[in-house]
Amino acid sequence: MDHRQRRSDRRHHRHPAHGLQQLLDPARREHPGNPARPRFRYRIDDLSADQPFLQTINGQPFATVPYSVHINEIASFDFPGFSPADYEQQLIDEFEQLYTEGAQRRRMMVIGLHERLSGHASRVRVLDRVLTRLREHDDLWWARKDQIAQWVFDHPDTTPWVNRDPAPISGLPGRSQ
Repeated sequence: MDHRQRRSDRRHHRHPAHGLQQLLDPARREHPGNPARPRFRYRIDDLSADQPFLQTINGQPFATVPYSVHINEIASFDFPGFSPADYEQQLIDEFEQLYTEGAQRRRMMVIGLHERLSGHASRVRVLDRVLTRLREHDDLWWARKDQIAQWVFDHPDTTPWVNRDPAPISGLPGRSQ
């Protein structure tokens, strides 16, 4: 049994492209270096859209749950002079704009957090203030990416479908046949 499955007692059906490397071969829907790993149903590190979408791979629906770099603390705290207060304002501004747009259409805010960065005391306080402020809105759905992927699979009629050409035509990485 995989160590992640033991820890969570859940089989993972998603693929994180660590460091935003495109390790997933969507045509095979499995990790290219290890065919014994389970087939993936969705991916979580795609930068090509700002909301989840579906596409057909090998005749099956495959979900993509977006990832954001611009409000990811890895990108933010790498800038010289960028402070926790700057990050706090960035998160608040991002939320307020998306919340306003959300009155007209579905919007999603992904805050990428990494313990080694966000775990610093001053940054924990920023996150506490931001998340407390966001929690004041009772009309938000707080969800993990696996929950978002499941919602997408459960609501294919209201989820955007993306049709992409095979990799040699579209330029996307991975095998297409």
